[in-house]
Amino acid sequence: MRISCLIFISLFFLIACEENLEEFYPDGTLKSTVPLVDDKKNGLEKTFYKNASIKSEIYFKEGLKEGAATEYYPDGSIKATYTYKSNFIEGEVLRFHTNGKLAYKAKHSKNIAIEFPLEFDDNEIPLREGVFIDPRDLQEYEWVRIDSTIWLTQNLNYAIQEESLCLQCNHWGRLYNLNAIEKACPTGFRIPNKEDWTGLIKKLGEHPSQKLKAESGWDPIGNTGLYGNGNNSSKMNIQAAGAHFANSNIDIKNRNFKDAGQKSYLWTQEAEVMVLYYNKQSIDFIKWNPEYGASLRCIY
Repeated sequence: MRISCLIFISLFFLIACEENLEEFYPDGTLKSTVPLVDDKKNGLEKTFYKNASIKSEIYFKEGLKEGAATEYYPDGSIKATYTYKSNFIEGEVLRFHTNGKLAYKAKHSKNIAIEFPLEFDDNEIPLREGVFIDPRDLQEYEWVRIDSTIWLTQNLNYAIQEESLCLQCNHWGRLYNLNAIEKACPTGFRIPNKEDWTGLIKKLGEHPSQKLKAESGWDPIGNTGLYGNGNNSSKMNIQAAGAHFANSNIDIKNRNFKDAGQKSYLWTQEAEVMVLYYNKQSIDFIKWNPEYGASLRCIY
């Protein structure tokens, strides 16, 4: 580290020191440089790769990151652009592949994406799969794109007090009553309606239940030696989370939880649930008591 200091003497003999903070790699190559005023970063900080090409440019104001920031690849092409406000990334974030094609675009607040990011391969074709981080609680959900729809491939696990219940929720997600599902999906997402589900089933062709169900977690089918697992070729990974069958004013210890390992109950926007079974291939839509708890998938 090296600090150079320029001293300014005002007409009133006040002394201010503007320093330049420099850091170096072990071989002596410059790693970063930034102005300091009163021991705080103030101005443009530049960092460098070992080959001396620019790595990043970030503005500081009184020790806090403030303003435009740019990251670069070693060849000098732009890797990312975003803006800091009071040390947090705020607003639109753009990331690029090494060929200059757009890789990522999303609005951020306090360093976290607050909308579903648009992500692309190096030919700028939308990705077919990825991971979404819910900005409300930072839980991660895998997703898959089927035609133009983004489906979360895990049951939602966002806690809504008194209206959602945890039954091995780190594995199966939470069970929601009707009132809870109206406010459970992340911003920009929605509850699949019956048409969404039936359209997906039709697209999958023969044996859609097998293609929807996860490859593990479903119970054995009697004494057949077979399990009710699917092949998950749709990548929807539907699990046998079961349901609870009791009103919300019933103590949790007294509620009737059942069918875990044997059935999946998934809400539709029409207040029905779609049911998949461990021991048969049919898929049913049934009316559902609004107080009972079922699993929830969200789409974008």
